[in-house]
Amino acid sequence: MDLATLNSKVEELESELIEQRRAEAIIRSESAFHKAIEDSTLAGVAVVDLSGCQTHANRAFCEMVGWSREELVGRYPPFLYWPPEAHNEIIEHFRRIMGGEDPGAGFELPFRRKNEERFHGLVMVSPLIDEQGEKAGFLASIYDITQRKRAEALQSGQAHVLELLATGESLQTILLALTRIVEQQMPDSLASILLMDESGQHLHHGAADKLPAGYCQLIDGVAIGPTVGSCGTAAYRRERIVVDDIATDPLWADYLDLAKEYGLRACTSQPFFSSSGQILGTVAVYNGRPPYRPTAHEFQFIEMTSRLAGIAVERRKDEQALRHAKDAAEAANKAKDHFLAILSHELRTPLTPVVAVLSSMQRENLPEEIKEDLAMIRRCVELETRLIDDLLDLTRVSRGKLELVVNTIDAHAKLRNVIELCRSEAQSGNLHLNVELDAQQHHLRGDSARLQQVFWNILRNSIKFTPKGGSITARTWNTENGRLAVAISDTGIGIAPEVVPHIFEPFEQGEKNVTRQFGGLGLGLAIAKAVIDLHGGQLRAESKGEGRGATFTVTLDTVAAAEFHDQILTPMPDSPAINRPIRVLLVEDHIATAKVMSRLLRLTGYIVDVADSVATALLAADAVHFDVLISDIGLPDGSGLDLMRQLRSKRDIPGIVLSGFGMQEDVAKSKSAGFSEHLIKPVEISQLETAIRRLVLTENEVPEFSQDQPTPIIPSFANEWPMDTSAPAS
Repeated sequence: MDLATLNSKVEELESELIEQRRAEAIIRSESAFHKAIEDSTLAGVAVVDLSGCQTHANRAFCEMVGWSREELVGRYPPFLYWPPEAHNEIIEHFRRIMGGEDPGAGFELPFRRKNEERFHGLVMVSPLIDEQGEKAGFLASIYDITQRKRAEALQSGQAHVLELLATGESLQTILLALTRIVEQQMPDSLASILLMDESGQHLHHGAADKLPAGYCQLIDGVAIGPTVGSCGTAAYRRERIVVDDIATDPLWADYLDLAKEYGLRACTSQPFFSSSGQILGTVAVYNGRPPYRPTAHEFQFIEMTSRLAGIAVERRKDEQALRHAKDAAEAANKAKDHFLAILSHELRTPLTPVVAVLSSMQRENLPEEIKEDLAMIRRCVELETRLIDDLLDLTRVSRGKLELVVNTIDAHAKLRNVIELCRSEAQSGNLHLNVELDAQQHHLRGDSARLQQVFWNILRNSIKFTPKGGSITARTWNTENGRLAVAISDTGIGIAPEVVPHIFEPFEQGEKNVTRQFGGLGLGLAIAKAVIDLHGGQLRAESKGEGRGATFTVTLDTVAAAEFHDQILTPMPDSPAINRPIRVLLVEDHIATAKVMSRLLRLTGYIVDVADSVATALLAADAVHFDVLISDIGLPDGSGLDLMRQLRSKRDIPGIVLSGFGMQEDVAKSKSAGFSEHLIKPVEISQLETAIRRLVLTENEVPEFSQDQPTPIIPSFANEWPMDTSAPAS
């Protein structure tokens, strides 16, 4: 063999040796690769060739799905671990990958275990390249993300239920959402929620999404007992009951046929409770394949669902109880308002003939001693009237129904009115009344009558609690920020330091002996404080102690002076004479009131017909043309409002309400029925006569009545506080 041939053989042997070593390296690399795949515990690995046949499955994947490698390798789609309900979704992904589409970063798919459990997998696919660099198939790495998906679903479900609770959704909607969450978390399961009835003896249907309606109807009202299926027993024992095979469990002996009819083979029931431990119902989870026992995770999920159900049911029960309590409170308030209205009417009505007779007698030339007695009777009547008004005002304050009629007013004018109203009483007590109105800005926006009521209450209290020979000072000034301050100080009995913080509370008068000595209910200051608060102002009390007098200061915002019709109280001007007889229909079922009022009106020159019911009034109105109707509200066979509506359906007739019902809603109802005036008993005959003239005279004969004019004792559809010189004590 020549040298050239020998060299060629050597080169050939060296080349073969290199290829052998390369092949050995590839074999070692592939062996290491397969070993790495096989030993992987982080991911299950499945290999599929280009024909779609599964050629490999590592140990982790086999453990993940429950089938052996021999059961998996060599199969074509659909693979054993594909859930039948997700075939279409999985096949679509498979076709795209086999067609060469880039799967991207990965995708999520549902998987089935050999024991029929479902789990979620994150699938990462990469192509397999053979020695020639050609695509030989695909390698899929599968990560079990079931726990993550369950946690996400659980968090989402909890958030959804809590949102339903927060937005006030119905209990049915919330419970239905809970059953749906259970069924999403536990595939192949059906969920229902039963609720305990008021007797605590039965469970009734609460919610179910996919559980057959026929079954729900048949178990509605199931009894609670030691051997009553899963739910009745769970409620009885107050613990979770797990029946993994209904067919063999004695708890279901009486319900076995029913369970078979609807394909229910296993059931777990979890009771749920209120925060105080009271059982509220049960959550039941059914399954159609025995034996079935929930996993540890599923038990935790069922417990979570039961807790949410307990929160929802308890909250709705609390809301229902709150609504019932609110309804009861509103009914009680309505009953109280009705009682106060009736009480006011019954207390005021007997006073009307008394006041009318007093007015008539005080016009006569009687001995001085008799006049003093009549004046004493009038003061007592007026005091009772004021007490009734205070009680009604307090009711308005407590219910937030004290309303204001706001205008621009002169606070100095209001204060002067009050001083003039109280001057004679101060003089009779030998009290020195000092007035220092120094405020330069004294106009404000407010309710004229209510603010005058406040000033009157405070000044009247100073007169009431200041011994003879004492002094009272009313003064005003402007604060640094331009507010108006009105202070009324006295040298009276003072206020104990421990009483001052409570002086504006209803019925507060300090010591009991003060109440016995000076009388009253202790409502005036409470009402005054409420009125000032509504005006955005402050009312405060100060005293250096008992026997050292007291000062009450009102602070209010001011406005620029403007044109307004607020003036010092002056007598009503005489009305023009009426040149024809005025015929009045007086409808009053209180015999004494009807007798006295009709007699005094006749003495004044009116023609008066009296009726004591709606029926008799309608008969009279059909027979005679009346110029004005004066009617009580409460009548034996109806109301004065009904009477006015029936009369006005036939013809226009001006009307005056003469009633003991004086709440704001009563005044509004009178106006709505067609009455032009609402006079609250007791009524002066002069006041009634003024109202009659105001209605009967034409617009050309007398200016139209308005709220801005000086008002009589009880204004017409305006404020309800008396403003004449006979105003009673608070």
